[in-house]
Amino acid sequence: MIGILLAILAALVQSIGDIGKKRISQIYHPFLVNWIPISIGLILNFTYLFIVGFPEVNWPDFLSCLLLAVILLVIIEIRFVKALTSGDLSLVMPFGSFIPVINSLYAWVLLGEEPTFIADHRCWILGNVCGSITKWRTSSSVQSYPE
Repeated sequence: MIGILLAILAALVQSIGDIGKKRISQIYHPFLVNWIPISIGLILNFTYLFIVGFPEVNWPDFLSCLLLAVILLVIIEIRFVKALTSGDLSLVMPFGSFIPVINSLYAWVLLGEEPTFIADHRCWILGNVCGSITKWRTSSSVQSYPE
């Protein structure tokens, strides 16, 4: 139960961050917009690790996974900020509702975790609700012009 509450809190905080990225990306270059949260995150994480202490790490495995994750994160964030810059937030953000479904597929293929019926249907229902609300909001605000 605490995991679900933390996930909801993380989603709320991330949505506020995405709104901030949208506003900042209209002023500054997407590369700069990416480095602001990454730099702040590094400072906060290293501060926490210095206080709590660094855990034992298998460095060869850790560094290879970290390198891949950093490369993919930079590519993803640049694409995301460019999408925010060129599109409406209400049109770009609903694509994030597909992430849980894609994650469950990756976890099944790469980690061998069996997707559960309830989790997959929860993700599907949540994605459809978010998509429907967004479609309704954008269709009511979009004006059509005769051809």
